[in-house]
Amino acid sequence: MPEQPVTFARDATGLVKEFSPLITLITTIVLTNYGLGLATYIPYSPYLYPGSDLGTAALLAIPFVLVLGLLYVWFTMSMPRSGGEYVWISRITHPAIALGFGFLFVFYQAMFWGSLLNYTISYLLGGGVASIGYATSNQSMISAAAFYSTPLAIIGLGTVLVIVMFLITAAPIRLYLSIQPVLWALGMVAIILSLGAFVVASRSGFESTFNSVFASYDATYSGIISKANSLGFSNPGLVTFGLATFSTIAFAFISIQGFQFGAYFGGEMRNVRRTMTVAALAGGVFSALVYAAYGYISQGVMGASFMNAISYLQYGTSSYSLPVPWNNFFFSMLLLKNPVLIGITVVGLVAWGISGAVAIALIDSRIMFAWGFDRAVSAKISYVSDRLHTPVVALVIFAVLIEIGLVLSVYGGVIFSFLNITLVLTALFAFVGFVAVIFPYRRKGVFETSPVSKYKVGSIPAISLLGGLCLVMFSFLTYYALLNPAAEGPTSAPALASLVVIFLIGAGVYFLSRAYYRSKGIDISRAFAEIPPE
Repeated sequence: MPEQPVTFARDATGLVKEFSPLITLITTIVLTNYGLGLATYIPYSPYLYPGSDLGTAALLAIPFVLVLGLLYVWFTMSMPRSGGEYVWISRITHPAIALGFGFLFVFYQAMFWGSLLNYTISYLLGGGVASIGYATSNQSMISAAAFYSTPLAIIGLGTVLVIVMFLITAAPIRLYLSIQPVLWALGMVAIILSLGAFVVASRSGFESTFNSVFASYDATYSGIISKANSLGFSNPGLVTFGLATFSTIAFAFISIQGFQFGAYFGGEMRNVRRTMTVAALAGGVFSALVYAAYGYISQGVMGASFMNAISYLQYGTSSYSLPVPWNNFFFSMLLLKNPVLIGITVVGLVAWGISGAVAIALIDSRIMFAWGFDRAVSAKISYVSDRLHTPVVALVIFAVLIEIGLVLSVYGGVIFSFLNITLVLTALFAFVGFVAVIFPYRRKGVFETSPVSKYKVGSIPAISLLGGLCLVMFSFLTYYALLNPAAEGPTSAPALASLVVIFLIGAGVYFLSRAYYRSKGIDISRAFAEIPPE
């Protein structure tokens, strides 16, 4: 009898178990990304939901963090392999559905992070250079800050960052383990300096600094509020437990999510249960508390009425007069005044952009690796260098995708025209909840051998109950995202059609791959009846 061809691309993944709880926690924090996340959450929320209490909204997002975080911990414990939801969905429902969601996730994350590299250069780096110019009264530096918003600077510097991202992630994993903590530490120093600038400032001190810096632009603290009112803006000030605050919870959660992403390299963790518990649960709650503290303190110093007004002028009118777009870091650097401290903050903010891109390349390459290892796509994508022990082909593909996202963010405005990353994530999380509900019944053998099988409420598996709660919570957020395109992303016909088309392409690729390998005498459907080898 001829030998049965192997089910998987090879007998072992070739990946190595190097991820400790600490490095996994650091990786998930840079994916939450306090630098880019807070620079969006703090200035944009008052425009979307004037009157919202940013600190309270972040605290109220913690239940979503706990539900999703615990579910990802349990799934990773049950199937401790790299690939995340792709592995779970493909084994419990159908590989075509898993690949459809996988295509959506990888493509949209690449486009999104290409846009975030744009934001890193134009907003964080450009705003930092301007802040140093104001601190040193250097008009040429203030003028030079505008360069970082040009296509030449964004694409040129962004491409350099993409190359750095690839080199770090393609090298032996120990390089990542060495560099990522340094980038994270630099980023955290920036957050501490920014938060510290607000802690020691007063409302009157901030008003005085703002007035002195922007007097030449005919902009004063009270003038900003008056100008918005004159344009018809109804300023509610701060309404802690009003509708605006509750509406901000969804935006707060989406800004905080990333804490669960350790699941994508679950096969490379030394101790899955401990590592995922630290990263997904403790890390998620810690991130929510950081956002809450920053929201309370910065909003207390700048004033809700001022933030409502200046966000309205920046995002809702053509009457914004400041030389650079405002964000919390820009204003905190003005409060620092010391050019050395401002320079350290700028370095830290850029480090957030680099570290986030490196981390997203790590996880997306593991997702694509899992596809190839199952032969759901070409097995060549799962190639792991014998010398480097990293999925080089998958990393090349992701580097090309993120570069496309960078260019499109400059010339096509892709993040605003069709990129609805929120809808992708909330729909994915809701479906993962559904998968958890049926897991003990659809894959009884796998479930009963997993550590989570002992958790029950009466006779009902706890993971099914948790999955049901996750399904309800994130179905609501999906519905919310569809109703609030200004907050969560575009919901036009082209935007929604792009989601459907990319999902169907992914699903179709599975059937094409199955037919191709069947012609070679390999039945790839057999792979999905078991957990992949380590």
